[in-house]
Amino acid sequence: MFRPDPKPTKTKHQNAYKCSSGATITESQIQVLLSKSYREQGNQAELCKGCGKQAINHAHIIAKARCKVLSITELIWNPINYFPACKDCHDATEAISNGKWALLNNAEHMLGLAAEYDLEKYVKMCASLKNPDKIEAL
Repeated sequence: MFRPDPKPTKTKHQNAYKCSSGATITESQIQVLLSKSYREQGNQAELCKGCGKQAINHAHIIAKARCKVLSITELIWNPINYFPACKDCHDATEAISNGKWALLNNAEHMLGLAAEYDLEKYVKMCASLKNPDKIEAL
């Protein structure tokens, strides 16, 4: 669902954000839920879902800050929105305009998630594919 509001939807409480259900959640609650989700998905010693190398962190397909802006804060801790990533794949996920994201093993999932939750990112991802000369190998 696309919402062009440029600022996170905050409630009367500082650092509280809306979920798509209308519920509000604080920054500290977000961090607790995200940590729990990471633990449930396994440790970060996994392989990168983008290329198969050793993962060093998690990459969010729709950035945490963007989830807050779109009032879909629950995606921050939802495993469909993040994956174990090496540095190169994490960077490719963040800098979509260069088209490197399309080279990742999970590119189709990334594009589908953007289409469902963040139309602006989806359009940028599609636009990056129209310039194949800009895509360089990771």
